[in-house]
Amino acid sequence: MVEIRDYTDSDYEDVKINLEEVGMFNPQLDTRENLRIKITKNPGSVIVAVVDNHAIGNAYIVYDGWNAFIFRLVTRKGYRMQGIGSLLMDEAESRLRKKGAKEVSLFIKEAELEHLERYYTKRGYVHRKGKYQAMYKIL
Repeated sequence: MVEIRDYTDSDYEDVKINLEEVGMFNPQLDTRENLRIKITKNPGSVIVAVVDNHAIGNAYIVYDGWNAFIFRLVTRKGYRMQGIGSLLMDEAESRLRKKGAKEVSLFIKEAELEHLERYYTKRGYVHRKGKYQAMYKIL
C-alpha cells in the first residue's frame, strides 16, 4: 500500500537515494538543511510516496502566488510503472489548485524527453511555444 504524505526530516536519506538514482541530486540544492528550510517556510511543499516506512518517491512543489512548478518528481527503481508517479502528480496538482494556482510548469531532462513527454502529454501538459534552456547560478 502506497501512502502519499508530507516529507519529514527522517525521509531525507530515502529522498537523496531517489534523486541520486536518476541523476537529479544536486548537492547544493538538495541538502537536508535546504529541505528543512523549504518545509518550514512552505509546509507541504515536498511530498513523498511511502511503502514499508521508506520514501520510494518524491516531488517538490513551488508556488509563489504567480508561478507554480513541480520539481524532482522521482519514483525509485523497482517501484516504477505502478502508478506511484501519477499519485505524486495528482497530489502535487491538487495542492497547487487549492492554493489558487491556475497553471503549473515542469522541466523534462533532454535525455528522457521522448518517454516523459508522452507521460506528461497524457496528463494534459502542453509544450510552451519556442525552445527554452534552463540556466542557473549558484549564489
